[in-house]
Amino acid sequence: MMLIFGLMLLLETAACVEVNCSFDQSGPCSAALGDKLRLKLVDASKYNLKIQKRNYNTQDDPVCKIKDDTMKECDLFNNRYDKVSVKNGILVINSVIRADSGNYRLQVFASDGTETSRDLQVIVEGVEFNCSFHQSVPCNAALGDKLRLKLVDASKYNLKIHKRNYDTPDDPVCKIKDDTMKECDLFNNRYDEVSVINGILIINSVIRADSGIYRLQVFASDGTDTSRDLQVIVEGTVTLSSDSLQSHVLKDLTYILYEGFYSCNTQ
Repeated sequence: MMLIFGLMLLLETAACVEVNCSFDQSGPCSAALGDKLRLKLVDASKYNLKIQKRNYNTQDDPVCKIKDDTMKECDLFNNRYDKVSVKNGILVINSVIRADSGNYRLQVFASDGTETSRDLQVIVEGVEFNCSFHQSVPCNAALGDKLRLKLVDASKYNLKIHKRNYDTPDDPVCKIKDDTMKECDLFNNRYDEVSVINGILIINSVIRADSGIYRLQVFASDGTDTSRDLQVIVEGTVTLSSDSLQSHVLKDLTYILYEGFYSCNTQ
């Protein structure tokens, strides 16, 4: 019984969605460029909602209507609908851009015809980096953490990142042009977890296989190229996020149940 109660409690915890900001807060909401923003609205199953970005305080300002946890008639977020969703009254933007900065108004429409509104300022700030190809010491990252690796200005140069497994042409390579990854077989095909923004390589959740020695080649328009090496070390144990906690709990509890059943039947 205690085990079942523990499982229910852990699964309930895992189902919760982490929130960065809320329309109930009094101060601005700050987010780093490229990060995931989880913005608490209200219970979207009980109310009809409208979010308006107050660019000019006119009817032409972009609006997003939300009903039953679903976005309707939405011209916000630069048509990035594959990056934006609503879940349990929380607006999730998977990768914020500078254009997401601004003053937003949330209007809440109740079934009795009444409405209330709340304002929130969102500030998208520049990307901070953990490591750089300019550094002389290894780059250390904790398992499961976000790694922001400073390259060079990817709008001025063509770049190639080469993971030096065997120092052969078969080693994995990622080519970067105009801040976009091209012909990339690095990062175990985790392309939804890896991006390049303003010359910074962002890995949302590093794994042990990301450890290794990397070579960055920089190709200038005059045909010259330079290279720099950096050792990346992924260490420690993973800190579980709410999204991954449930699967780990289920695996651990399945193992515990199996061990308990096996020991009981072998005594």
